[in-house]
Amino acid sequence: MDIKGRLTSTFVLRSLCTGHLGFFEVAAARRAGIDPDNARALMVTGSQQSATALCKAAKLPNTFGEIVAMAGQIRPAIAGLDNAAGRQQFQDKLIESCRIRYPDLVNGDVEALIAEFTPGLGRQK
Repeated sequence: MDIKGRLTSTFVLRSLCTGHLGFFEVAAARRAGIDPDNARALMVTGSQQSATALCKAAKLPNTFGEIVAMAGQIRPAIAGLDNAAGRQQFQDKLIESCRIRYPDLVNGDVEALIAEFTPGLGRQK
């Protein structure tokens, strides 16, 4: 995907927001030129500083650091991220966490969440 220019910032964020964390880690690692285990380690700390560093290395917008940090904090609380129910639970928790900043987000509306973090990005890298 990266070679063909399809590993866009929005696509990478979508994988995170929909609970496909393994894909997010590999995609961020690929864009950053680091090992996926290192990307995972930066994410799971749940710290804004580590998340921002991962996003910077992966050439993702600075605004993504906030949601990557939230995802890292939520991840340990969700069992079964490898199935649809676990991913849905992750999405709901992520949206709930983002409501402090974006109060109009509706539970289950992952597209609205993605739109909040990607205004004007469209299909850009």
